Amino acid sequence: MPTVAELDVAPVRVEVDTTWTNHLFKGSTPVEAQREALVARALAGGSADLLVEPKVRHEANRHWFRTEHRLTVSGYPARYERFRSATLEDIRTINAVRCPDTVRTTLVLAETLRPTPRKGASLGKAVSVTTPKPVRAKGGKFRERRSGYRGLVEGSYINLTTSSDFRGDGFAFSTIHGRQCGKHFFAGLGVGVFKANAERLNSGYDDYGYTDSKVMVPFFLNAKAYLLKSRFSPYVEVRGGYEVSETESYYLSGGIGLSYSRFELGANYFQFDGLSGIQARLAILF
Repeated sequence: MPTVAELDVAPVRVEVDTTWTNHLFKGSTPVEAQREALVARALAGGSADLLVEPKVRHEANRHWFRTEHRLTVSGYPARYERFRSATLEDIRTINAVRCPDTVRTTLVLAETLRPTPRKGASLGKAVSVTTPKPVRAKGGKFRERRSGYRGLVEGSYINLTTSSDFRGDGFAFSTIHGRQCGKHFFAGLGVGVFKANAERLNSGYDDYGYTDSKVMVPFFLNAKAYLLKSRFSPYVEVRGGYEVSETESYYLSGGIGLSYSRFELGANYFQFDGLSGIQARLAILF
């Protein structure tokens, strides 16, 4: 026979609340995790198993680089008592609740709220309530494309084969810092250093055939779109900004790539004023 229990509900509603701040360039604390912690606090005060007729109120005050949260949970603490084997009348009552259209007797059940049961808990057994561990706002294991701060460093091989005036190759290093928006979008600011040994090809210039070492330092905006939600995903990206050292010109770049966990591999076409080429990139995310 199945096991049933009676519910002893406290006559006084309890209320608990908490406040916290999520920063743009730091890890964020989910509202759901805070709600679980508040429910556990409310139940721990009265040694209860669940909240009856819960009310959850969430307020968010958004600023430029942070969001201030206030969360309130209230309800009537209740606990299971007098466990016993179900009688025929109990079974009829349960059936009336599950199928009110076929049984005349109906009951109105109050909504309940309680923390997620631990693994191994079974129906009909009392489960002790434990307070969830605090959620760490930053640090710890690398978070794969979750909303919040995200940065990367990358190294590249560049080749000037697409440039009409120069020929040569070199390397580049960049770092980008910004915000991941869900699983699909990223936007950030970056700075890079491009160094290439460029040979002049156009005979109309006095330095025709001369090889020169060129160094470009662009500051740029970066936007990236991931096509899949999984840890392995292709992506497309664009970059645009201004180069401040050698050419003092615009900087444009666009490309495709593959992302897996904390690594990204991609290929871009880049262009400065009078200088362009292909870039093979390897990036490490953090």
